[in-house]
Amino acid sequence: MKFLATLFAFVALPAMADIHIEGDALIYDTVTSSYVLNRLSDADAIGTLLRDNPEVRRVVISGDFLMTRDALDVARVVDDFGLNTEVRGTCSGGCLYILAAGKTRSLEKGGLLHLRRIVIPSEDLREQFDHQKAIYGWEDEFDQAAFMYDRAQNDMRDALGFLLDHGVSLTFALRVFDTPRQDFWTPTREDLVAGGVIGR
Repeated sequence: MKFLATLFAFVALPAMADIHIEGDALIYDTVTSSYVLNRLSDADAIGTLLRDNPEVRRVVISGDFLMTRDALDVARVVDDFGLNTEVRGTCSGGCLYILAAGKTRSLEKGGLLHLRRIVIPSEDLREQFDHQKAIYGWEDEFDQAAFMYDRAQNDMRDALGFLLDHGVSLTFALRVFDTPRQDFWTPTREDLVAGGVIGR
């Protein structure tokens, strides 16, 4: 039964993500994630794997996490299971929230975090409009824009609150949100320690 549940979690995952168990670690490595209608979320899949593998004590993350809402969902699962987190290699975007969810948090030697404010790619908005205009009753892109403006404000509030609740300093969090849309901020290890993101 455990095998079937684990197999289902793998089959249902987006093809862009690599999520698997190695000893006491859940490895979560993703390339750019984008809007995909009716897919099992990474948070659901990770929750299934963690329930089926109680020996897991840490989550190792790497890759690009462009969808902040999805990263926050995963972060809440990691937090709920009381796991440690670590970044291996390069990690960008919303991976900050998953890292911050850890009981203890670390960045491997040579690892890098590339951080930016919440950004919604225009191609995702186009696809979302086509798939969800009937659901939300959008007459045109202006209706969608009003909806997304409200949602972005909620996401910013949730993201900031999550970081502060997990010991990240307000100064560090605001630096992330102050990074221009087209840029990334790559904090040093000293920045991450001072900002309460990782231990030494």
